[in-house]
Amino acid sequence: MDYLEAFVTLIGYIAWPATAIGIAIIARKELRSVISALAKRIEDKSSAVSITREGVEIKAVVEAQEARIVSMQAEQDQVKSLALQHFKAAQPLGIKALKQTGLQDIDAHLREMADAYMAINLPDYSERTRAKNAAAGQMAFYIVSNRINKDQLAHENHEGLLIGLAESIILSAETGDAERLLKAAPGAKRLHVRYRVLIAITKLLESNLLPLADIGIVRALLREYEVGADSSLKRLISNVTSLVNGLISIPKN
Repeated sequence: MDYLEAFVTLIGYIAWPATAIGIAIIARKELRSVISALAKRIEDKSSAVSITREGVEIKAVVEAQEARIVSMQAEQDQVKSLALQHFKAAQPLGIKALKQTGLQDIDAHLREMADAYMAINLPDYSERTRAKNAAAGQMAFYIVSNRINKDQLAHENHEGLLIGLAESIILSAETGDAERLLKAAPGAKRLHVRYRVLIAITKLLESNLLPLADIGIVRALLREYEVGADSSLKRLISNVTSLVNGLISIPKN
């Protein structure tokens, strides 16, 4: 019986490789095509396919999801900030009643807030980023609650007002925001401003408020922002690029 079991086991060891070889011979043309296509994708530096120690890695989907998560986190941070503001005994100086109707011009208080943002220069990176996020969030609340004219913001040549526009879009995006932001965003120099602008673009993409006709402008902006970018901004640029590529590749019903 032991000899029989050993013989059956030996036949099994031989049969599986033989079967695999047979399948490979039958499908050799298809396998060559797959391998050739994969090799070309890997050789392409801009490809979303790469070989790592763990095997073949598909990055595009992961990066697109990461861009969405960054946008959602920014929106949640704003909501928490607004909640804290509402629990304060008094509103910040210059905040008007939320019942304000009609679009309002950019006023002196908003310009002061924008200048204060630009003046933030704390030595510690984390503290500086938190302070900038807080200042930008306050501008967003002011812009939205006072119905500041976003078209005016888009025409301003002031990075403090630009990040205010971007943050207001993250907080409350609306039709026309894509045109406004893409008009104002080119030429931004500060990395933090660029970072928040890209989060706002992600919000617009996810909200279907950025027309496909403007994708070319977004791509040009991503290329511009890549120059001089730090590691965090480069990662976000890669993520937004993957998100854009994924959205435009989705077939329409």
